[in-house]
Amino acid sequence: MTTIAFGNKYAERFKKAKERFISSEKLNECIGMNDGEKLKIAVSRAWKDLFLMNINGIKNITGKAGNKSELMTKMGNLFGECFSVFTQDYNEACPDGSAFNEVHRKLCHAFLNAMADGTGADCEEFSNAYFGLAQKFVNMTFKYLYCMEYQPQSPIYKYCHMPLDKYTLRWFYKKTGIYIDGWQAISEELYYRLQNDIYKLADPSAVGLSLLESEFVIWQDAKDGTVKCNIAYDAYVELQEKIKADSIFSF
Repeated sequence: MTTIAFGNKYAERFKKAKERFISSEKLNECIGMNDGEKLKIAVSRAWKDLFLMNINGIKNITGKAGNKSELMTKMGNLFGECFSVFTQDYNEACPDGSAFNEVHRKLCHAFLNAMADGTGADCEEFSNAYFGLAQKFVNMTFKYLYCMEYQPQSPIYKYCHMPLDKYTLRWFYKKTGIYIDGWQAISEELYYRLQNDIYKLADPSAVGLSLLESEFVIWQDAKDGTVKCNIAYDAYVELQEKIKADSIFSF
């Protein structure tokens, strides 16, 4: 994991946001588990995130795909293999992060191919239509593994991407003025361009947080600042004060 200097103005916010996420997902109890159990939980939680939202009919897709357990086992094994090959020596050959991009791409396509095979769909067409789901699944699996302290000294966490969803893309809009509508259907080409731009915007070397660590703060800020249009007046004023006091959206 990235070593953070807690004098950094963002460090305390990261610590609180991470603890809040771990608590909400009840991941503390998983930290003492063995690596095999952590892999199984991480991929299952990431898949469940998509399933509960039923994004792009994911319930129907996985229903047709059949054996969920087989899919989860396959993906868990692939993540384990990625950690095995992504050693410091392996990474130093590509210090710009391109080594991780290839690992990430491999995982996304493995997920998409497994889903396509189960439905009898054309793999290329399926990949083009559902890459947004694949990135969410892969990135959230890494996030869950990070929180459960799976191989915590691995250099892979330093290069993990920021999961894209409506909250992180709200931050991207704030920074760039470009609103990406419909992250679920984002193309593979655009996805990797966005991650490159996000890296420059988040500026890990200056902030002292990796993209994965920055996402804890960015995602929580955007979620905390989201309210229904029928919010009561007093609640709205209270939220204004909270955002000002906590420096929400100052990232």
